[in-house]
Amino acid sequence: MVSNYKRNPYELNIRLAKLVLTNYRGLRGSLEVDFDEKLTVFIGENGSGKTSLVEAAAATLSELLRALFLIQDEDRFLTTESDVNNGVPASERLRLEMSAWVEYHDIFLKGDEEDGSESYEIQMPEEEFILQIKTAGGRGLVSEGNFSKVVEARDNILEMVHPDDPDKALYALPVVAYYPNASVEMATKSQFKPSIEDIDDLYKDALRSVYSFRQFKNWFRWATQLVEQRHIEEKTKMLVPDKKKQIAWIKTAVLSMMNDGPETADFEKLAAATQEAIENDKYDLFREADRFSDIGIGFNQQNTDGSFVLVRPDGTVVFDNQLSSGEKTVFALVGDIAYRLVLANYYHDRPLEGSGIVIIDEIDLHLHPRWQRAIVPKLRAIFPNIQFILTTHSPLLLGEIHHRHVRLLKEGEIVASPPTHGRDPKNIIEDVFHMSERNEQVKKRLEEFYKKLDLDVEEAETILDELEKSMGENDEEIIRARAYLEIF
Repeated sequence: MVSNYKRNPYELNIRLAKLVLTNYRGLRGSLEVDFDEKLTVFIGENGSGKTSLVEAAAATLSELLRALFLIQDEDRFLTTESDVNNGVPASERLRLEMSAWVEYHDIFLKGDEEDGSESYEIQMPEEEFILQIKTAGGRGLVSEGNFSKVVEARDNILEMVHPDDPDKALYALPVVAYYPNASVEMATKSQFKPSIEDIDDLYKDALRSVYSFRQFKNWFRWATQLVEQRHIEEKTKMLVPDKKKQIAWIKTAVLSMMNDGPETADFEKLAAATQEAIENDKYDLFREADRFSDIGIGFNQQNTDGSFVLVRPDGTVVFDNQLSSGEKTVFALVGDIAYRLVLANYYHDRPLEGSGIVIIDEIDLHLHPRWQRAIVPKLRAIFPNIQFILTTHSPLLLGEIHHRHVRLLKEGEIVASPPTHGRDPKNIIEDVFHMSERNEQVKKRLEEFYKKLDLDVEEAETILDELEKSMGENDEEIIRARAYLEIF
């Protein structure tokens, strides 16, 4: 399989290629779904199975991470007997089968060079990994997979993630995370014990069925307080440069999404500016931003343990619990992805270019229409090597996406999506969602208006006046009807 990813040459890379669901939750029978290596968006009516599909992806990916010894049991997305479709006999039980491409690098020490340095030979195999989760008699759910070469390589991978010598820390790990369609809870407990190695926290709470903001918020509070300490132990002091770098990249990701000004239009320039800011130890990339210029930790009577604050260009601040539901969702989502990427790509200059798979259910939830249009293009610009798997009901969002990325769920099957990119939302509503763009009662009254034009002009004008009061004089259908009325 040929990939178009812009990758770091030293990483473990995972891409979801195909998923087959059999008798899973509301689905009776089998459904096979293929995934684009960059972006897949699922649409369909409520109850069509969008959430079940993305949660099946989360469940199988968590089993893959477990096979690679990268995730703890408590952080897995569990599939249970309750996920079996109730209408099938015992002989036709649940099965989830995932096909994923796992790319890794075996690293062999070739020997010492004349100058005393070590040289390495890098091989880049790519293995198709097939994994099944299925019911097995009275033994409940079991997992099976062709672990073969992946298992052989994992010891090398884990050994190279964080060795004692940072110059040899060649491996970056993939981010894998699931964000369900739940409201974000901003409050967190103040107690936080960071791992000696950040990498140990990479998959914590990443694939749970609850939207947890806790890990990112606690880490950011701890890291910010660490770099701001004046008196610090020598063994902790060595962490400060790395924490400053990680914080800077998280700020760039979040502020790029939260602002709309021209400074956010070219993320490549922002990435280069972030590297320069890290080198100069001065972060002020968004000093002239339209909404927020910085992110920090603040304290008040309601936030005695310290909470996120977004700083406006005029110096005033907004605490995270003062943000709207949409702002909280975007802040938490982008911040958490960036946080996991800086952990996964600890020693790399541009960690936001790390790879991984991010699953987001109902990405448009709580978002203003302007953000519904912007969120997917911005996510793809900020995190260019992430494979995004999304669900949505938003015609505005679909208008920003080519239909090759869209999977329409209908009556237990995937059907071809009509064109979406660049189309007017009302056309998407009609052609993709098969709905009228108008309220049905208004639609009937407009039809009555045109019928009355030939029979009773005065009554037609009365109907139009009534519609204009509710729809406004600038509605295009009202303008068109007025023009017809003047002819008569």
